Amino acid sequence: MESVTGDECFLKLDLEQHVLFYFAAGWCKPCQEAGPIVEKLFKEYDSNKIKFFKVDMVNEENREFIDKCEVYNIPSFVLFKDRGYIDRIVGGNIEGIKNLIGFNVFGEGVNKVIRNVVSPPPPSREVPEVKEPEIQDFYPNDSFQGEYEGFVFKKGDKGLGYYLEGSKDNTNTNTNTNTNTNTNTNTNTNTNTTGDGRTVDIHMVYGSWCGHSKNALPAFEELVPRKDITTSTGAPVSFILTEDKSEGMKRFREGDPPVRGFPTYMVVKPDGKMEELEGHDRSKDSIISAVKALGSIKKSAYTSNTTGDGRTVDIHMVYGGWCGHSKKALPAFEELVPRKDVTTSAGSPVSFILTEDKSEEMKRFREGNPSVRGFPTYMVVKPDGTKEVLRGHDRSKDSIITAVEALTI
Repeated sequence: MESVTGDECFLKLDLEQHVLFYFAAGWCKPCQEAGPIVEKLFKEYDSNKIKFFKVDMVNEENREFIDKCEVYNIPSFVLFKDRGYIDRIVGGNIEGIKNLIGFNVFGEGVNKVIRNVVSPPPPSREVPEVKEPEIQDFYPNDSFQGEYEGFVFKKGDKGLGYYLEGSKDNTNTNTNTNTNTNTNTNTNTNTNTTGDGRTVDIHMVYGSWCGHSKNALPAFEELVPRKDITTSTGAPVSFILTEDKSEGMKRFREGDPPVRGFPTYMVVKPDGKMEELEGHDRSKDSIISAVKALGSIKKSAYTSNTTGDGRTVDIHMVYGGWCGHSKKALPAFEELVPRKDVTTSAGSPVSFILTEDKSEEMKRFREGNPSVRGFPTYMVVKPDGTKEVLRGHDRSKDSIITAVEALTI
């Protein structure tokens, strides 16, 4: 499969065939498992009908295209035709990929996924007006395939399948499933901040199409009506659900820091400044604990400067804000950021620094020797400016300290 980079991604949209982009990363285990299978699968299709291209999530030259396609989870497969977005599937489900291609390219069977109604818009850089896919009132299906926004699964006048909410057939909703399809849309689409000058707003920014978001929603929905929680400084807290397609999403997509994956829990302070809520596992109790601890978050945890005093050894955790592995590893490293008592075996003082992939400092790690090729990567910057990868740890706090103390610098 041909890999494309930067502007090549946009140029491929001009091909006369359908174009399927495969978004993946070398460090991603599901991508590694799915890669050989999809490579073999794609060879079975007529190249006069569909073309396949691989997009590396780690390559910064692809960042604009990735952002335009709004890819937050990998592996992802996104289908286009005539510069118009058609459909997507997230994950390495081979049957799902076959269904995506078969239905949209070759007109085979029924599209069981029904993703057209919940998917984000196509890339817009010099792209003509998008031909929005036609939304049907009814999609026949002989079994429940999961919840889809705007649709109810039931047996109606047209048979068993998915009926568009609000249609005339949507009166007797016998779903024949154990799944509750009645979601609290009043809270799910609330994207306003409190704006009273005192309250700290906690936004769960989520994608309605995102599996991780769907799993996390019930816990957060329990918090939305709560008015009894305060931060460590006594500030009242409001819990707000913000969907990726809502008007309120713009501030989080363009903010500092920006939201790059779903779900992301954002803290909006009374002065309008934002930061990501850390130190929780998306459960209700852990979110409450993280919120109650607010007020002690150190801004230094997000600096990307080196010490540069000619003596200190800087340990950089180079991470991607959108990367799941980075998010899991961040809490342990954040505990090290304020530490000033760690030294190498040679007695050199050590500074722990977080460097995000979108920071200015990232350039030196991307172009350096050795260079960063995946996230997270732990880099040692010596007093003379030379670099090496920190090895011999498992990303836990204690193992990082042990690896640093073993350095002979």
